[in-house]
Amino acid sequence: MALLPGLTRTNFHNVAFEGQPQKMPDRLAYPPEVVVSEALKILKERRLPAFISGPRYRYMAAIASRFFSRKKIIEMMGKNSPALK
Repeated sequence: MALLPGLTRTNFHNVAFEGQPQKMPDRLAYPPEVVVSEALKILKERRLPAFISGPRYRYMAAIASRFFSRKKIIEMMGKNSPALK
């Protein structure tokens, strides 16, 4: 199963940015417990090969894929990702 967790409240960003604290918008991030519980439920049911965690990110993925090309989505992600600049 492939898990696409979206923005999750972990220490990942601090490590990725070499210890510099990163402010993450709480309204966009899911707690790791929610991501793990959803993933384990889907894995146990064995019904999906890939899973996008959280209703907010599933909605965003559905809308983005209908209105934007893959190239445009990658461009937008790059503009909002400090590590890709």
